[in-house]
Amino acid sequence: MFNRHAFHGCYFQLAYSEFNQIDPNIGQICSGYKQKRLTMLDELLQNEGIKDPTYKAKQAELIFNGLLATLQITEDQSLIPIAKDMYLTAILKS
Repeated sequence: MFNRHAFHGCYFQLAYSEFNQIDPNIGQICSGYKQKRLTMLDELLQNEGIKDPTYKAKQAELIFNGLLATLQITEDQSLIPIAKDMYLTAILKS
């Protein structure tokens, strides 16, 4: 999507910022989506025996969400491998 200039950021973040004040259900759906992603990552890390999985899942999600927000504004594709490295480091470090 990014290479075709069809990238507009995270649709859940966009919906939240545009419609949360209009329809509170939008905020609940978006928050629920983010929480499910976090829970899924936490469970995956736990299943792989990663130390401090909850903390690392939160850290990794912050990196991912920061990348999405930054790409939406800058369209700087060189940030993708940097964020990938940061994401994996956050998960795999002791």
